[in-house]
Amino acid sequence: IVEKDEAQELIDNRWDSDRKPEPEPEKIVISTPTAAPQTADINLPERPALPDTNHASFYLVLASALIVFLLVLGYLLLSQTPTETAQPAPIADTMPGSTIVVLPVDNTFTPDSILEAAASEGSGVTQFILENSDGVVLPTALTFSLITPDLPDGIQQQVTDVRFITVDGSTPITQLSFINQSAMQGELLVSEAELAQHFSALYEQPTQASFIDQQVEGVDVRVLTSDLGQSYLTYGFIDSQTVLIAGSLEDFAALVRN
Repeated sequence: IVEKDEAQELIDNRWDSDRKPEPEPEKIVISTPTAAPQTADINLPERPALPDTNHASFYLVLASALIVFLLVLGYLLLSQTPTETAQPAPIADTMPGSTIVVLPVDNTFTPDSILEAAASEGSGVTQFILENSDGVVLPTALTFSLITPDLPDGIQQQVTDVRFITVDGSTPITQLSFINQSAMQGELLVSEAELAQHFSALYEQPTQASFIDQQVEGVDVRVLTSDLGQSYLTYGFIDSQTVLIAGSLEDFAALVRN
């Protein structure tokens, strides 16, 4: 029995070796087509063009250089231009036949300087004009500040020229030139009560006096007269642009006669 079983096993093994193995079934692979990714058309806004900074910088540098060049050129032209020395304006002779004397004004000048200069003059008519150290006639405002600092502004603003005139060494008479006679006359009338006090540095001031109307040498004048009949400050218009202020009626008359 054992041998039979072994023989049967050999037969079975041989049979199995002769039997061809069945082929494995083929695997069917179904390829699924992949869809290409879809891209949406997006219209992006265009980026604005940036300014050309290189050109802007170039023009800025060019403009700066041009300005500097013009400034330097202007400086050179001005430095080479000869400067003319200012010449003082000629002094007008408002009284023909008189002598004009210039009084230099410095730190020592006072109203007494005019009184002393007038007393030193001989016969004839002399005009005194005040000038600074540069030979320029003093402005009227500066002249008033030296002689009559309290004179009302209304009078000072009318005056265009101030001179002091002596006749044969007399107390100097103040000559004021102006433009508007009506305005000047009104300012003097308004200020009559203090007028003698304003000119007290040049003329004697009475204690009790008042202005009265008189006429001398054909000129209407206002005369400050004391109770005793003595004349003091006297003023009158000798033409439409000139008023004379004297210390007395006699000094006024002497100048008008000359």
